Amino acid sequence: VPQIAEAFSISPADLFGTLSFYADYRTTPPAPHVFRICLGATCYLHGGRQLLRDLEDIFDTKVDEFKSDSSADIVKVQCPGICHLGPTLQVDEKLYTKVSPGDLPDMLKNLESKDNTDPA
Repeated sequence: VPQIAEAFSISPADLFGTLSFYADYRTTPPAPHVFRICLGATCYLHGGRQLLRDLEDIFDTKVDEFKSDSSADIVKVQCPGICHLGPTLQVDEKLYTKVSPGDLPDMLKNLESKDNTDPA
């Protein structure tokens, strides 16, 4: 942060204020997988709360808590505007709709098989 602040001629406090305000800015590298879960009112009430709990248990991390040794980040997002399809969960670049906790095992299997077939 200090080097970037110096390059832009701003204080480190101002830069950190910007970094911490915007959810997509980070000070640590992202985990291999990012789960973006909608916690808008409709998704939350239609199963998003349980999905969040299950993801936190599976990956032993909390929402918006970025650990350097985690295999996944769980990020809270607000309404993507498709409430009639909620709860929604974006896994890396793929958006899933009407997700239930029972869908998670297959999603994770797909991620594992993708990880094993992608060239390094």
